[in-house]
Amino acid sequence: MKQKIGICCILLLFIGIAVVHAGQFKARTGGIVFRGSYWDTNNDWAPIMKETQGLDETVYVGGYGGWMDFYSRIDDHLFLQCGLGLASDVMVSDEFLGTREVKVKAVTPLVFGVRYDLLAPENITAMQPYGSAGMGPYWEHQIHVIDEFGESDQVSVISKMRVGMYFGGGVFFRVSDTFVFNFDMKYHWVDMDTDNDFTGFELGIGFGFFWGNY
Repeated sequence: MKQKIGICCILLLFIGIAVVHAGQFKARTGGIVFRGSYWDTNNDWAPIMKETQGLDETVYVGGYGGWMDFYSRIDDHLFLQCGLGLASDVMVSDEFLGTREVKVKAVTPLVFGVRYDLLAPENITAMQPYGSAGMGPYWEHQIHVIDEFGESDQVSVISKMRVGMYFGGGVFFRVSDTFVFNFDMKYHWVDMDTDNDFTGFELGIGFGFFWGNY
């Protein structure tokens, strides 16, 4: 609940900034966006959760990640898009004076797609909504570390490549011709399997820079 309230407050802040800077903006030909995100992975715990049993403790952190997206315009509405992302679930379990166990599930997608701006260049305003879709390889990683008192660490790493696709949309909140805030939402379909751990919705908030005259 607190996360949803926080996201709503940030969106209202972005909208306020966009309204203050309302007006006509120049169309740009390329850009880069950096975004933090929460990925609704198929784990069995809350995004951040702590369990204590006596002197033993387990901490769960799940679904947080980030993206770096590159854009290149090909016509009035359409951009080519290339994105590199990361999201993970982490569990750290400590037994008092005993074993520490760390389990990590992570995904690193490299996706290629398109972004469709709903407004034409001559009608660009402070708020620019868009839709997006694409696909590419999603590398899944499973890391398991066991550290037993007085023993050597046991480390296991397994990586697999899955083919996945996404579709979604979002809004750019323009502060100037070259600097924007961004809210983005995607649905990822990894390995074309609805039961895959990383199949699900993702919400992202970030900022970006655009350049080039169109």
